[in-house]
Amino acid sequence: EMNATQLASAKLLCENALEKIRAYYNSPINVSSGFRSYLLNSKIGGSGVSQHCKGEACDFTVVGKSVTEVFDDIRQGKIPELEFDQCIWEYGSWIHLSYKEKSNRKEALKTYIKNKVAVYEEVK
Repeated sequence: EMNATQLASAKLLCENALEKIRAYYNSPINVSSGFRSYLLNSKIGGSGVSQHCKGEACDFTVVGKSVTEVFDDIRQGKIPELEFDQCIWEYGSWIHLSYKEKSNRKEALKTYIKNKVAVYEEVK
């Protein structure tokens, strides 16, 4: 169960990031993973510092749009007034997006499997 801080963070993510993306494309967003408890996160092999556990991150796709198109639009600043901490193109299957109340980094990354290990590369 989410505590008040996690719930507030999730609300900020929805209002300041996901809603702007939904409105830009005028299309529904499918969230495949949002808030995760630390227990669940550890069971699925998530990062020990996952923003999912803070309510600051989600994994999603946009109906009718490719993951690459949405990722490129976000990282290139095409979506008006969109702030984000991290935007990660994950395996070409979904986008991980995080938002913090302060000090968003606007970091864009791609992750893929190389030699059975997840590799992250920064994208300019």
